[in-house]
Amino acid sequence: MEDNKKFDNTGEIIGNNVSLITTNDIDLVGKLHGAQSLTISGKNISNNGETTGTGVTTITSNNFTNNKNLSALALTIK
Repeated sequence: MEDNKKFDNTGEIIGNNVSLITTNDIDLVGKLHGAQSLTISGKNISNNGETTGTGVTTITSNNFTNNKNLSALALTIK
């Protein structure tokens, strides 16, 4: 039986190469920044926070909803 957990970011995640990868849902509420690269992959992703990258940002999801700030030098949404 698969666990249907949902992962939430309500704080601050900052790094050079940041990857958030899960087969479950992701709710981005806090600050998420990847300086060189930012990779986010999940079943359903909801961006309700400040998601930024100064390099390459890749978002992969079955269902991506953007409700707030999303910026990057190069942005790919699949």
